[in-house]
Amino acid sequence: MRSGTGAIRMLNTTRSVPSTFPAAEALPGSRYSERAARSILYWMERPPSAAGQILPFRQWSPRGRHRTVAALVLSVVCGVLLLAGPPRWQPIGTVWVVLGGLVAAIVAWQQGGADTWPIARRAWRLIAVGQLLQVVGQLAWGVTPFVPEPAPFAAAATLLYLLATLPTVGGMLLFRSRLQSTAERLTFALDVAVSLLLGAMLSWYVLRHGSASSAAAVMLRESPTRLLLPGMQLLTIIACSSLFVRIGNRGSRVGLATFGAGLVLQFLARTSIAWSYDGGGTIPALLDGAGTLLVLLGMLIGCNTTRVSGPPERTHIDTLRNSVLPFVSVFAGAALLLDAAVRGAQVELAVLIAIKATITVVVIARQAIVVRADATQTVREAKADSETRFASLVQHSTDLITIIAGTDTIRYASPAISHVFGYHPDAVEGRPLRELVHPDDVVPMLAFLLHASRPGAVASSSQWRLQNADGSWAKVENVAVNLLDDSTVAGLVLTTRDITHRMALEEQLVHRAFHDELTGLANRALFTNRVDQTLLRAARNAERTAVLFLDLDDFKQINDSLGHAAGDALLTQGADRLRACLRAGDTAARLGGDEFAVLLEGCVDDGEEAMHVAERIASAFARPFTIEDREAFASASIGVAITTGTETGEDLLRNADLAMYLAKKRGKARVERFQSHMHAEVVERLDVLADLRYAIERDELHLEYQPIMDLETRTISSFETLVRWQHPLRGSIAPADFIPIAEQSGLIVAIGRWVLLHACAHARHWSRSLPHLVPVTVTVNLSARQLGDERLLDDVANALRVAGLRRDQLVLELTESTLLANSEETIGILTSLKSLGVRLAIDDFGTGYSSLSYLHRFPVDVLKIDRSFVEGVADGPGANALASAVIALGRSLGLRIVAEGIETEAQLAALSSLGCRYGQGFLFSRPLPPAEVMPFLMAHGKPDTTDKPTRRLTPFASDLLP
Repeated sequence: MRSGTGAIRMLNTTRSVPSTFPAAEALPGSRYSERAARSILYWMERPPSAAGQILPFRQWSPRGRHRTVAALVLSVVCGVLLLAGPPRWQPIGTVWVVLGGLVAAIVAWQQGGADTWPIARRAWRLIAVGQLLQVVGQLAWGVTPFVPEPAPFAAAATLLYLLATLPTVGGMLLFRSRLQSTAERLTFALDVAVSLLLGAMLSWYVLRHGSASSAAAVMLRESPTRLLLPGMQLLTIIACSSLFVRIGNRGSRVGLATFGAGLVLQFLARTSIAWSYDGGGTIPALLDGAGTLLVLLGMLIGCNTTRVSGPPERTHIDTLRNSVLPFVSVFAGAALLLDAAVRGAQVELAVLIAIKATITVVVIARQAIVVRADATQTVREAKADSETRFASLVQHSTDLITIIAGTDTIRYASPAISHVFGYHPDAVEGRPLRELVHPDDVVPMLAFLLHASRPGAVASSSQWRLQNADGSWAKVENVAVNLLDDSTVAGLVLTTRDITHRMALEEQLVHRAFHDELTGLANRALFTNRVDQTLLRAARNAERTAVLFLDLDDFKQINDSLGHAAGDALLTQGADRLRACLRAGDTAARLGGDEFAVLLEGCVDDGEEAMHVAERIASAFARPFTIEDREAFASASIGVAITTGTETGEDLLRNADLAMYLAKKRGKARVERFQSHMHAEVVERLDVLADLRYAIERDELHLEYQPIMDLETRTISSFETLVRWQHPLRGSIAPADFIPIAEQSGLIVAIGRWVLLHACAHARHWSRSLPHLVPVTVTVNLSARQLGDERLLDDVANALRVAGLRRDQLVLELTESTLLANSEETIGILTSLKSLGVRLAIDDFGTGYSSLSYLHRFPVDVLKIDRSFVEGVADGPGANALASAVIALGRSLGLRIVAEGIETEAQLAALSSLGCRYGQGFLFSRPLPPAEVMPFLMAHGKPDTTDKPTRRLTPFASDLLP
């Protein structure tokens, strides 16, 4: 048997309502039978019809219709004969009453046999017995005019009438027996007392009023039991009225009202008979017959109409039961007192006052009981409604509600346990909760219940794992409310919600927030957090921590050539290889793109273990990757940073990044360990970059020119333009220190534009100032960034136009590695430059790969031999073989050959013997500032033997000169 709150106990409560006339109202929370439900649905869906709803004869059975029609026809015939016939036809009234009562008894007995509710069967049988007693009493009364001694028959008739009221009242009381509380039974007892007192008052009044009649006095002496007849009949009417106000079905109420109207007519007839010695004449017989007819008709209506009633309307009950009916006796008694007072009967008035006072006291007591009962019923109904709503919520809730008694015993489990966890409530009730909880969570669960059961504990929550009926485990969230002091619960109310899916979703979201979606490795946020936590532990344990920073070499080339899907596959395979090289406690992360990082905890003091791990990773990445059924190579450049005791997580990651860039710079596929000077170099680099942005605006850049000589004549052929930076604080900064920075940052484009413009202006100025010499040619270097700039052609054309320089006096010089970076696009750019009329030169020839195969494709005019080939050219035939081959190749292609880095006469002689016509180096001159170029030209310039007019410089070009 389940226990718990009243609402919980109501969950499985089912009460049936009798399906017979007169049907009593259902208790709060009751449920109708299937038959009743079908009946209610029928009447709800049936087309509205006033006559059909009140007297639905079409719904009756054929037997019921036939009996009703026969009774009506017989009653009409008897009534007509009784009213229109002579006095000797008065026995017809007896026949009428006897036949009607007999039919009513038969109908009630048959209905009792057909009804399925045991109480209703007994009630109908009692009513049938009451009707039969009335029939016998009517027969005894009907023979009184035909016998010599009528008094015994009259007394017997009166006694039978009195006895007939008892089973009739008992039957009606049985119909309402399921609804009677103590207050209702007491109320009905007081109603009976009031009815008897009113009957006694009425009888006394009639007795005193008719005492002057000798016939009445004789009748009272012979049959004193007649005094009780009106009161007992009135008791039947009160019982019928009490049942009437509790009927909810309209058809049943019509039948019961008809039945009650018949009882009223019978009451009037029996009262007349009680005070008449000769039977009362035609009128009592007519009233008695009409009353019997209405009783029969009411019973037939009640037997054949819908037999299900709902709860009566509250306002109707209050009006009839609690307000009007109790005061009928009071008003009737007051009327009798008023009549006695008018007539001045002192003795009669005193007796009536005593009875009237008793009636009033009883009515007041009865009303007090009713008011209190109604208030209690209102509270009970409100509580029942609340419990019903709560029970419905509990019944259909997706959260499990359990009541825990003792330590952890499940005393009640709501039906939600069936569809949430797969258990039947009966299977878990009485079991300890620990049997369903995961063994690892039992101790926290018991601690939680113990804390929640303490006096004054507020609602708290906890999470643990609960076993499903199929053996799987569900993550649940529990909220406990302490209701140990509530007598209706007396336990802990535990609300349990399955949060397995929610927790899985949260874990998935957390994993996505801190892991790379492609590789499954930790992302930057998680990696940074773990580095910080590891540094804190390492500081407490005097350990060292290492961070490895990896970048895949040539990943962009694979991604661009094979597609992004191939790039993703490469990253995924690389992540797998990275995991395989690490220990269980190490952390690998993808920081973005093709950059990875590794956190190594507990390194040895010298950091050799970290270097071994890095070498192992580098070896793993050196193996070919299989992508789309082909092999691809993507080595890894790795930087290693090891803590010294003062670094933060951000510092450690930055240091590893710097070491990785050093590995890239030194040839890729390498492992480099961070050194302290690297950070200083980076800081220095950043400072240089910041100052370089304003170098042009602050006029800190200047040009120097190194002459390129004709080796045969020792005269000047051209000048190579070199840019210099004079920093106000740092002094002179060499090109090797700021040109790479400018190249990487993109500032080289603006610097190159400035160099190009000033070099052209200087060349034009020297040519105009020394018209007797061959016009000077200037060589300007172009970087890879400039070559990819879409404004390069415009910059070159604008510099020539502004300076007024002849186009063949400008040579644009590019390194071999720049030309080979993107050969097809580079050829198009060089062709466009060539179309402007300028000449092109390849610098540092011989240092790039496959240079000979690409040389014939570029539209170049000058080939400059790198100084590495010139250094050993004077050491003999074996040492100058490469220089000889390059010179021969250039001459065969019709190119002007320029040797760089000539510093000795021996190198000059060797190059001349190999056929090299032009060269530059410290043997001839160091780079000269613009102010020293003019004297050098005057000393080493080549005279111009051609006759040509002298031209003046344009004003704009003159303004550019220092």
